[in-house]
Amino acid sequence: MNNYSFHQFNYNDTIIYRKAIVAAVNSNAKPQPESGGPYRAKIVDFTGWSIGVRADRFGGKKPLYYVRLEDILGHEPEQRKIATPATVAPTMEELRDRYYVQRVREHVFFIREAQPGQAQSNVDPIVRRFVYQASASVEAYVKELNEGQRALDALHGLWKVRAADINFD
Repeated sequence: MNNYSFHQFNYNDTIIYRKAIVAAVNSNAKPQPESGGPYRAKIVDFTGWSIGVRADRFGGKKPLYYVRLEDILGHEPEQRKIATPATVAPTMEELRDRYYVQRVREHVFFIREAQPGQAQSNVDPIVRRFVYQASASVEAYVKELNEGQRALDALHGLWKVRAADINFD
């Protein structure tokens, strides 16, 4: 028996697992029985009883499988890019909001952290996810997060401290 729980995983983390159940959306995919494992895949979904995985990544084209917590053998968090501070005065692009909302499904939202000098993309780190939240409350959360980030940037300099790492409660 392992000691894994849902809260320690994030989208695009890699898990190693014993076996998985083929998702109904791709019922023609090859099964993943225990005798063929261990398997390795990226986390792309969370349900009340399992974790959805694909061999490629979130939004990928590989078959979707569901893994129960008790079948997980190992966990490798996604490698995050480390932002480096600029050595010159910030440009208008650098002063844009650092955190933004990405709607994944009707009631599923990701809060992502934009990277310096890059356009928003699906590889931006996921800071938080909201499930079954009204979009207005998610937008209000991001607004507060960005206001906190601007205050931290004024005190410590751009890209020195992440507001997402601080509990403002």
